[in-house]
Amino acid sequence: MADSICRICGKEGPLSFEHIPPQSVGNDHTVKLYSGVDAVKSSLIGQDDMEGMKYRQLQRGQGFKTICSSCNSYLGQNYVKPFSEFYRATGQQVLVSDFQEEDKSIHFKTDRLMPLAFVKQVMSNFCVSAGDMHDCKDYLLDRESTVFPQRYRLHMFIIDNLREQKLFTGWMVPIFADYTCCKMACIRIPPFAFALFDLSSSNKVPEWPGNITDLARVPWGEKPGIEFHLPVLKAANHSPLSWGNVG
Repeated sequence: MADSICRICGKEGPLSFEHIPPQSVGNDHTVKLYSGVDAVKSSLIGQDDMEGMKYRQLQRGQGFKTICSSCNSYLGQNYVKPFSEFYRATGQQVLVSDFQEEDKSIHFKTDRLMPLAFVKQVMSNFCVSAGDMHDCKDYLLDRESTVFPQRYRLHMFIIDNLREQKLFTGWMVPIFADYTCCKMACIRIPPFAFALFDLSSSNKVPEWPGNITDLARVPWGEKPGIEFHLPVLKAANHSPLSWGNVG
């Protein structure tokens, strides 16, 4: 294995493969990885599907070889199980939900989710796929830490089709019509999609629905009753820049 810099702890050494979503939820087969930049470009010319878009084919499941084995093991021991349980449960919720074209959001309650572990798994996914997030090191490598870096705002969406392709944009800096801009990264791993904003590198951050940032500071081990009101993304909505138009 080639040596490089771990995107979480910052140490140099051999890197290991991190599955996103976890291998335990069935992410162990050949997949196509699409670029978020290409998805945005396609949406600008009115192309609503992924036909003709470039992709990389991964043989052992979706993921990235960007973190060391020590960080990979710590994430797996502490965050993967709570995330995977909620991932499966939400997938079942999507399967039994009869989404209509006019449905903009989904509402459900749970008292089985450990929010801190869930958010830390999501944030680790952004570290792995987007990089440039070494300020998350202490937050991620101390499972009880609730000191969430203030420069981030995290949003969550539900995908209405579990067979929708996965998408990882990396960091993007879209420029708005008034010449302001924001720095953001997006991940789509049905039934979930997430958008992460970097407030420190943005002079305008859109007010999107599905803000779950407060869950990042719930003490470790607590499973409070949570009522989710999450925007629903339609399967044809491939451009991450349009995700904020739902809800």
